[in-house]
Amino acid sequence: MARLSAQIKVATYNQMFAFDGTSFWRSISSHFFLLGMKNLQKAMRKGNLERTFQMITKADADILGISEVLGWQQEQELRKFLKKSGYISIYAEEGHRLEKVKVSGINIIASKFTAEIKPLPKFSNQLNHGSGNIRIYIPEIDLDVLQVHLALPVGKMKAAFQAQTEAFQQLLQTNFRAARTLVMGDFNSTCETLFLSMPELRSFLRFSPGEPTCSFTPFFRLLFFKNVDHIFGKGLELIQSGLKRGHSDHALVWAKMQ
Repeated sequence: MARLSAQIKVATYNQMFAFDGTSFWRSISSHFFLLGMKNLQKAMRKGNLERTFQMITKADADILGISEVLGWQQEQELRKFLKKSGYISIYAEEGHRLEKVKVSGINIIASKFTAEIKPLPKFSNQLNHGSGNIRIYIPEIDLDVLQVHLALPVGKMKAAFQAQTEAFQQLLQTNFRAARTLVMGDFNSTCETLFLSMPELRSFLRFSPGEPTCSFTPFFRLLFFKNVDHIFGKGLELIQSGLKRGHSDHALVWAKMQ
């Protein structure tokens, strides 16, 4: 298989609804308005998409995934900025539904190459079951990309996580036939946990660094600080990878390859 004629850069970022995850109290109050008081308008005012715009600019990726987008309002604003930033193919998928405020968490994937959407199974849309999963195919470079935001693999959410990973395990084995494949996003689990449910990923190279990616929020960091955001690749060679810190509780993960 021929190498790519040029390098490409990919990135994935859980923006945490554009809330401020650098402060424990600001993070708690934002989530409280959204999930406790069920006041969407106050929660939306707590979000600041300028923070995400800055991360998009800093990442300067050819292919970019953004999870935990809060409803169609944030989705539309992000679409506008992504188009201005040179992305020509932009797709979004709804995930878990916040029923009390009638809004969904959304996962976006954007490409500076012309891409087409590919079908994926539908999963549970209950809270904490992830903000959607998207698959695109880029004919120009014969590349399949799966951008995910999986359920939390604990408690009542564990069954949803298992359903998602089992479905993707089967898809990776039977439906991904491009010369090159990328699987990336917020998996809500370490590689060790992930490989138990998706052993097919063991055949991929891990392009993301092994550093912790979540949570960077003060106090929460003492309770949970692990590497849960990943980029896996097949048919590609890693050149460089790293993390970028913003205002989310997650770091943006990027990788340059050919």
